[in-house]
Amino acid sequence: MARKLSQIQQDLAAIAQEVTEIAKQLQELYQNYFDALSRSTQKQLILASYQICTQAYPEAFLTITVRQRQRLQEQLKTTGKQLRSQLLTLLTLKGKPPALVELSKEPLEESSPLPLAEAARAAARRRELVINLELPGESEPPVPPDPVDSETAVMAFETDNPEELLEWHQVLEMAMDDVLADLSRQANRYLQESQILPEQLSAKLLDMAMQSEERTNSTSRPPNLLNLMVETKDQENSERIAKIVAIRLRLSELEFSDPGLSAQHQQIRKTIDRVNQLRQQYQKRQREQAVAAAEAAWRATWFEGEV
Repeated sequence: MARKLSQIQQDLAAIAQEVTEIAKQLQELYQNYFDALSRSTQKQLILASYQICTQAYPEAFLTITVRQRQRLQEQLKTTGKQLRSQLLTLLTLKGKPPALVELSKEPLEESSPLPLAEAARAAARRRELVINLELPGESEPPVPPDPVDSETAVMAFETDNPEELLEWHQVLEMAMDDVLADLSRQANRYLQESQILPEQLSAKLLDMAMQSEERTNSTSRPPNLLNLMVETKDQENSERIAKIVAIRLRLSELEFSDPGLSAQHQQIRKTIDRVNQLRQQYQKRQREQAVAAAEAAWRATWFEGEV
């Protein structure tokens, strides 16, 4: 016979209370992590930009004027400073973010310079759910968003259900990479507008390359950079393969270069492990509650008599 219904309900209430406390704790952990991630990313973005301007395309960087160099550097610094506000904004969303949308982009062109297998993977990636964060206009310098109040961010998401908390965590983890990808696109756009990156590096081509490289690991390049092999034509209309280097900020590489940042993320993972344990207990108690309620309902309608 199942335990008393009142005992099971007490267990569920205790689990719900612990989940509520962990939800608050997780948001505080994420807030501290986002602060550290923002600082680390700003440094790594500038370092990756330095690699492109001095190692990958030094001739192009020397061609532009001092004023253009200063403007590019200022744009990159300002873009990096936006990251903290964008990340904290994720914490202010209650439950599953309403901005979680399915990308609907045009079909890949038949003349795509990437191999068909990579193009197919890129198309599949487009159907995944991502956070759609708006970026400033192409020709205008970025305007930092309004700062997010820290206390408001911490208290934005409340739940006593371990399933909901785990879903919120998963969405947040996916959103972080999307924010870094958007930041990479913005930086590459500024590098291209400054005539550092080649003109043939279209936004569409860069997106395809960023999506396909997620499934490969390369140790032969500097961190947070992306190497592309693109088919181009010269003045004599002869085809050739050109190597292009662009920025691709990656969470794994950011954490590798910052042990303190990695330790903070590990603390979040340990907290999530506890939530997973609570989910198992929660599901078990829910099952027990259903059994106990069914037994009580049976007894309420049963009476001894002839069959």
